[in-house]
Amino acid sequence: MLGTLSLFIDARGMGHTISRTGLRSRRSGKAKAMRRGRGISLLALIYVGVGVAIAASHDYFKNIEGWRGVLSAIFAIFLWPLILVGINLHIKK
Repeated sequence: MLGTLSLFIDARGMGHTISRTGLRSRRSGKAKAMRRGRGISLLALIYVGVGVAIAASHDYFKNIEGWRGVLSAIFAIFLWPLILVGINLHIKK
């Protein structure tokens, strides 16, 4: 009885042991590997990268002077599927 006093499973199905030193988690290596980290996902980086490439190929970065050019470039990066369909995202006066 010196080591582990009891074992319980929480709502997430993770096993924990209570010992004299406190609560310890018994996560498996698989559970740690499946835990999602914070930050930008790989899919989001690919999406933005494709958007930059398509915006550059459709001349959204050539005349980026003023707020209209900057906003057009931002729209082109994030709404690049619309460019492929043929919609012009250049903001004009």
